[in-house]
Amino acid sequence: MDGGAPFFFISVFLSGLLSFFAPCILPLLPVYVARLSGTGNVALDEGKSGFKQKRIHGIYALLSAAVLSLSACTQGVGIPKDSSRDEMNKDNSMGDDKNQEMKKDGMEEGKDMGGKEPINQDTMENTMTPKTVELDFSLMDPKGNQVVLSGSAGKKIYIKFWATWCSICLSGLKELEEYSLQKAESEDTVVLTVVSPGTRGEMSSEDFKAWYEKQRYSFPVVLDEGGKVAREYSIRGYPTSVFIGTDGKIAKSQPGHVSNERIDEILKELQ
Repeated sequence: MDGGAPFFFISVFLSGLLSFFAPCILPLLPVYVARLSGTGNVALDEGKSGFKQKRIHGIYALLSAAVLSLSACTQGVGIPKDSSRDEMNKDNSMGDDKNQEMKKDGMEEGKDMGGKEPINQDTMENTMTPKTVELDFSLMDPKGNQVVLSGSAGKKIYIKFWATWCSICLSGLKELEEYSLQKAESEDTVVLTVVSPGTRGEMSSEDFKAWYEKQRYSFPVVLDEGGKVAREYSIRGYPTSVFIGTDGKIAKSQPGHVSNERIDEILKELQ
């Protein structure tokens, strides 16, 4: 033997010894043990040298079989790969990619997956947001009906603040009556007047109701008891006209008499 043979034998021996713990080797041990037993009996008859030779051959055979069996266990034996599951995962992955592409195509075309036009966020917000006015109020008219300004939100609103002691106001009531009748059937314009009983020299509510009934006017008027609304609108003199746009914001406040033609001009300028 050469010098490397012992190292080779030791390596093979250790590999075979470790392989005994593999479940593929244990069932084979009885066979090789029996083989070695038979070889040993023959070796006793042939002499000491023959016994050693047979024993070495038997060990080589046993270790070789152990190594081959261990290799087979590590390479060919184990949990079988579920090919059907892999195919299913592959199909699902392809389906997800296809859905993403369809969704992307739908967005690029400006439509959702249902084929409908996408919802405009600005339109939805405008629809859902309740309409109101900048300085809302709720007052009673001479007949006891409640009038809420925000009930006319979304329309152009013309409000005239006036008083019964104001000569300019009184001289313009007939023209105001005509304008009110003209806009009575309008769907986009509202006419309203406000008096403040009990403040700034105005008569009481009861006296005003009696006086207004005798005038036989039909233009709408509400009673601002104590002048709270007039103060909120910063009214400093009579008459004063206030113009409110469809957005509910006060666009203009103009003191003094304003003709019907001028009222129309200002309202047309509003959004």
